[in-house]
Amino acid sequence: MKDNREVREYRDKVVKMTFIIFLLISFISPVTGDDWKNYVIGNSGLLNIFKNVWEMYLTWEGRMASRLFIDLLIPHKLIFSTLFALLIASSTYCICNLMGKVKRKEYYLIPLIALLLVNVNSFAQNYTWKTGCITYTFPALMTILYFAYIFQKKTLYFDLKEIIALSITALLIPMFVENIGLSFVLGNIILTSFYFIKKRKISLPLTGFTIISGVSLIAMLLSPGSALRMETETAFASLNLFEKIGTNIPNFIAHVFTHNFIITLLMTIPINYYLSRVLKGKKIFKNSVIALFNIVPLFNIYCNLHEMIPVNVTLVFKPYNGIFLPSKWYFIFYWIIFITLFILSIFYIIKDQKKKEIVLFFYIITLMSSMAMLLSPVWGERVVFLTILGSILTVSILIEEMHLKLSFKKLHFLLIILMIYYFSIYTFSYYIDRERGNYIKKQMRENSDVIEVIANPFHLVWNYNPDLNGLINKLRLYYDIPKDKEIKFVYRGIFKEIEDKVK
Repeated sequence: MKDNREVREYRDKVVKMTFIIFLLISFISPVTGDDWKNYVIGNSGLLNIFKNVWEMYLTWEGRMASRLFIDLLIPHKLIFSTLFALLIASSTYCICNLMGKVKRKEYYLIPLIALLLVNVNSFAQNYTWKTGCITYTFPALMTILYFAYIFQKKTLYFDLKEIIALSITALLIPMFVENIGLSFVLGNIILTSFYFIKKRKISLPLTGFTIISGVSLIAMLLSPGSALRMETETAFASLNLFEKIGTNIPNFIAHVFTHNFIITLLMTIPINYYLSRVLKGKKIFKNSVIALFNIVPLFNIYCNLHEMIPVNVTLVFKPYNGIFLPSKWYFIFYWIIFITLFILSIFYIIKDQKKKEIVLFFYIITLMSSMAMLLSPVWGERVVFLTILGSILTVSILIEEMHLKLSFKKLHFLLIILMIYYFSIYTFSYYIDRERGNYIKKQMRENSDVIEVIANPFHLVWNYNPDLNGLINKLRLYYDIPKDKEIKFVYRGIFKEIEDKVK
């Protein structure tokens, strides 16, 4: 067993590794999707940036904070990548810190490895697609940092600098994106109310942060742009409350649980631990119940394995979509039991009352960010990232509390394999992006009528080969391709041969 100083030093190494890994991945990943247009806007000067933010508030969205940071940061890749890496490394530090006094240093690898084991669409949308990262990942990480900072204070006394910094944070987070804003405001309300019930007095700073965040959220939700944007979703808007929820139940299950099946499998560890200790009766009965409970998460691996593969394998085989697909609406009853057992495992495993309250708080408010999406017509891996982050935080702490014996060498080896895997793919993507740009310029000089755009086979780069006119027009804007020229996406080398054989 290592002494506590050596373990703490390793925690700091993990945080530094997190920073370096995500800095490098973010920096070498190409500009893609909505980033193309946002890059051009961001390069047009501060006056045009502020003009664009205000026009978007009036005509398309109330997300003033995310829109401002998108326009400011996307043209400056190093600044963006450094800020993103700092946020995710700081959040990893907070998760490690919330574990408390840790005796085995391998526990500190769990959050970093889990962050790298999200599915390919989550990775692409939340880490390397810069517009998505700023809109969804930034506020998710800031939410963890905000509440972790408040929880680490022994007394809720805040000096002037802290009040200013936390007030600005409370103002900004709700104006990044709606569902995380709702979750953040709910967290402030819970924290303020809990303090009042426990201490029998009002915390003026907490109350102030709650009011600021609530006003900021209202300003976003009631923006003219948000109203106009909802008018484009006429079919969904025409549904009543129960119809909207019913329509979105499969989306909720798929994005929160089944698509990110590795995170879900990690969540079964504390659940199985809990069931093995509270179920009464003969051993064969206990084992049978636990085995039956695990059938769905295990079968889900088969159903959603393609979600972890970086290329489009659905061209070769069709994923399972039968009646036993775990994301079907009727599986909601199973997943309600799953959530309930996971929460019960928190109560059972964590003995320290304050630690238990903190973990429950984080899991509930992060889960609420996805539950809020039940009333939204737009889904994607990006919108549930705060819930995935909350699940990683909770599982990391529960595994440490269970004192499970983990192999440091195996975890370290897995981390090295993941680093090689991601760096290889993104280095190749960087090369493709450079070749794409050079090839487009060459064809433009030759005045070609059809502009061939080199495609990238890896789904870890989001919307890099768009098939929608809106995104294709943004690509035209980024590469300055005239509207009268046709755009054709082409694969090169072995990927071209594979495409031809599949077709």
